[in-house]
This record gives sequence, structure tokens and C-alpha cells, in this order.
Amino acid sequence: MATATLQQELKCCICLNIYTEPTTLPCGHTFCKQCIQKTFQMSIHPSCPECRQRFPSGMELNINMKMYNITEYLNSGKTKYQGGCTYCNGIAIKLCLDCETQLCGDHIKEHSAGHVLTDLSTTLQSRKCPIHQELLKYCCMVEGVHICASCGLFGDHKQHKFEKLSDLSDKEKCSLKILVDLLTDEKAETEKKVTLVKSHKEKVALKTEFMKKLVTGVIWDMKKELESVENQILCQISDLEDQVLNQVSEVIKTLESQILDINKQIKEIQNLCNTTDPLTILEKTTLNTQKANDLLNVENEYYVNYLDSGRILVMLQSSIRRFTMSLPLLLKNRGFHTEDATSRLLPIGHIIKNVPPALLLTLDGQDVNSPRFSFSTSTISSGEHYWEVETSDKPSWAVGLSYYNNGYGELGYNADSWCLQLTKDKQLKALHDSQEVSVTTYDPLKAVAVYLQYETGLVSFYQVSNNSMRYLCSMHAQFTQPLYIGMHVGQSGWIRIRK
Repeated sequence: MATATLQQELKCCICLNIYTEPTTLPCGHTFCKQCIQKTFQMSIHPSCPECRQRFPSGMELNINMKMYNITEYLNSGKTKYQGGCTYCNGIAIKLCLDCETQLCGDHIKEHSAGHVLTDLSTTLQSRKCPIHQELLKYCCMVEGVHICASCGLFGDHKQHKFEKLSDLSDKEKCSLKILVDLLTDEKAETEKKVTLVKSHKEKVALKTEFMKKLVTGVIWDMKKELESVENQILCQISDLEDQVLNQVSEVIKTLESQILDINKQIKEIQNLCNTTDPLTILEKTTLNTQKANDLLNVENEYYVNYLDSGRILVMLQSSIRRFTMSLPLLLKNRGFHTEDATSRLLPIGHIIKNVPPALLLTLDGQDVNSPRFSFSTSTISSGEHYWEVETSDKPSWAVGLSYYNNGYGELGYNADSWCLQLTKDKQLKALHDSQEVSVTTYDPLKAVAVYLQYETGLVSFYQVSNNSMRYLCSMHAQFTQPLYIGMHVGQSGWIRIRK
């Protein structure tokens, strides 16, 4: 009990906690340094909260070191209060402020329900008026301090408005209950969000696994297709090798036959030279001479074929092209959606005639005489579309989209078309309705990618190189009609769709 009493004596009457940096005023009363500083700052004339003795403004506040050491010892947790019940030998767990008694669990049940019960760490002295030694049951609404009944009836607060602490407490409880309800609702909403996010996390994991399998499947299909291409080319090379070797074998066979005939004739002539009969020599010389001359006059020129590397290169390019053209089908079979923009191009045979030969438009790798404009025969009215074009570094050319396919006006110079244009002075510009915006490019500009999002109303252009893609510009519009893919070339430029 002595420790508990000591704790009560070491509590600040302002914050009702054990002193923090205890500061003793000249009147002898002690408070937390921070508490008394705030009290003085809120008052015109600083005074002691207990005895009301006034002090000069700006008075120096010094910490009571002896009391500081005691409170530090208590706050360090080296002491522990254990009290007994006032009515029995049981351990007290609550303090009744009205009866000023300590209660165990059994006596709390029998105690008056209207009394105020608090923790044992609370001291009676901290809940009593320092002037009248009565319980603090009211709050002065003018000064915002807790007072007893005598303070309100006879003391310094008799002219002030005050309310019961219990009433104020009930109001605060109502506010706290509302706050708890709000927090409970917020917790429920947050838990729902957590559930949704966790569900999204699971979906992302499943989608990731699915996409990995999908990509793995596509790569496997591509490897299989490439292996087929490789085998086909190797077989064709082997066939070429067989053809060359067969021809070489025939040449060797012919030459070896000639060698046998020559050896035979040499032997006959040598035998004739070894003959001693003059008449035999004269009779057979003419015949052997004729045979020898026939062998000497045999055409010795022969042609041996070589393995045609150019033909092999053509086969390789053709196979690679077929493989490239098969990729959309491979992707489609695995669930990817792709569209070949070249299927929307105007066939070469349909190009308008009577155009100066200098205006060249390259389609499908073939240079042909073509008009200044070329448009696709079918339209785009929904979805997302992507295609690439190879371009010349010489002006001028343009690639874009239009509501019309008759070449009326020029691409970008009316309200019904959008394009990226390389001008005569080699300036790259985005063009729509004759309004142009300069676009920064990165040399050399050899290929341009076009990405159309019809519903979004966005067409974007990118510079394509071997290993990278750079963003050039975008144009926004609200597309209201089907679109044609359009191209334009000037006197020196050319443009070619990549398949």
C-alpha cells in the first residue's frame, strides 16, 4: 500500500499521470514541466492550478531533480503495485471513487452500479479537489478544468457554467460508439478490398502461368516449323549436291574412257615401232596415224557444275518468307489475335494508269509504275491494327489513314485523313486537316510502324530498327467512318509494306 500511496503523491494533477520532468513552483506545488508550461501559455496571468498563486510572466521553470529521480525509478517498471480488497483478503482489481474502497472481483459484483470504478493505478487524491478535498464531478465550461461541487457552489467557479463529468462522458461515449461503428464499416470495406486484391493476385498468377505456357507453346511451334524449314533446305541442298556430283561422275567416266583409248593407241604405236618388218610398218602407219589424230582431235573441253550458292540463298529467303507468313497462323492457333495489314492493300493490277514514271510505289518487293496515291480496298471499322512500312530516306512520302480511297486532296491535307509525312526538305511531320506538327526522328529512318486503336480514336507512329522501336507521335480523333490505309510518294521517294 505504501508504494501505491507514493504513486498517488507523484501524479500531476493536470494530466493525472506520474510526473514527467517534475517542476516545483515557488508555492510548493509540483507539475509536469510540459503541463505547467502549457497552462501558463494559455493564461494571461500565470498562476498555480492548485492554490491560484500568481507568478510573473516568463518565470524560469526548473526541474526538481530529487523528485525526477524518484519518478524515473517508478516509470522504469522496477516497482509494481499489488493491493488488497477493502472487504476481504482478495486481490483488489478496481477502485471505487465514491466509497474510496478497493474491490476484488466478488465485491465488484455486489457493489453499487451507480458508483464510479477505475483502475488501481488511479489515486483518490488525483480525483479530488485540492482545495475542498471532494471528488471532481463537474467540468467548468468556462475555464475547461475539473471541479468539485463546492467549487461550483461556493468557490472560484460559482458564476461559471459547468456540467457533470458523467454527462460529458456519456456524450463522448456516444461519439466514440459512432466512431467505432464507422471504423467497423471501414474495416469491413477494407476487408472486402483485401479479398478483391487477393483474388486479383490469384488471377494475375493464373494469367501469368497461362501466358507462360502459351508463349512456350508458340516458341515450340516456331522451333518445330524452323526445324521443318531447315530439313527442307538441307534436303534441297543435298539434291543439288547429287545433281552436281552425278554430272561430275559422268565427266570423270568420259575422261577415263579417253585415257583407256589413248593408252591402247600408244601401245599399238609402240609395238609398231618395235617391228623390224618394213612392209608391216608402212602398211599400218597410216591407220595408226589416223587413230592417233582422232584421239588428239577429241574435244578436251569439259564443263563441271558447282554448287549454286545463289540458288541456295534464294531457297533460304523463300523458306524464311514462308515461315514469316505462317507466324500469324501459328499465333492464331495458340489463341493470339493478329492481322496482316498487307491483306488490305490495293492489288498492283488495280493501280490507276497515266502517272509519270518517276512516281514509284513499291508493293510486295516489286517496283512498278504507280499513281501518287494508293489505298487499301477494304476498310477498318473496329479493333486494334498494326502494320509496318519500309521507307526511303529521300523525299517525299506519306503513310496514314483516310475515310476515302479515291486520293481526293492529299493525305493529311483535309479533315478526313491523318498521316506521317517526310516532306521535300526532309522534315518529318504529323499532318491532319493541313495542320502539321514537326516530329523528331532518329537517323536513319528506314521503317515506320503504324498502330491504330479504332474505338479509342488513336493512331500512333513508331520508328522501327533492327533491335528497337522508338515512339514518334500520336494523333487523336473520334473516328466516325470506316478507314482506309493510305500511302503517298513524291518524285524521289518510295514506300513498301512489310509482310
